[in-house]
Amino acid sequence: MRNGGAMTEDAVISVVSAATRIACRQMTVQHLDALQASLEQASGLPARPDWGRKATAHAELFNVLGGLTGDGDLALLVSSAAGRLRDLVLTVGPAADGLILSSRRRLLRQLRTSDADGAAKEMEHHLKGLQYMGRLACGASPARTTRPSPPGAGAGAHSALRMPARENRLSAASSTENASTAGKSPVNKVATPTPTTGTIRPA
Repeated sequence: MRNGGAMTEDAVISVVSAATRIACRQMTVQHLDALQASLEQASGLPARPDWGRKATAHAELFNVLGGLTGDGDLALLVSSAAGRLRDLVLTVGPAADGLILSSRRRLLRQLRTSDADGAAKEMEHHLKGLQYMGRLACGASPARTTRPSPPGAGAGAHSALRMPARENRLSAASSTENASTAGKSPVNKVATPTPTTGTIRPA
């Protein structure tokens, strides 16, 4: 399990969300200031031409949160998950930059108010969004992926992605349903004779 590549998508989300919830309860003003500085540093890096550098800066947050849990085993799991998430961010590319920064700002607001559950939910939704974008970037059909529903009003990047994906899913679902029913003919009911008259009575 400590090998991030061996983790399922759900396991990655579970580990990082749990670390976020615990870290929120351990958060100090100094920690929050450090996270704010990390966010500003990542925000100031250009997405192009060196997306790899910016992806690494984005992924560093996960390691920081893991270290704040005070749980060595969990921190190792988060570190492994962070490596996988960095690869995911690299796969999605600069198109994810705005989505990531918006989520980071929402997460910081939750952490500053010590809303552990809210911070964990924001992280969970964010990671599901990244994984969805990763599947699309790898060529998966939108009709075969599940788009996470935002907890509130989504950011512009979410909305821009959601509409065509939703339309494609509905279209594919409709086509599948039509295909599955088109080849089915009504079941012919067998006529049976009545026990008394011998006349034919429809079943």
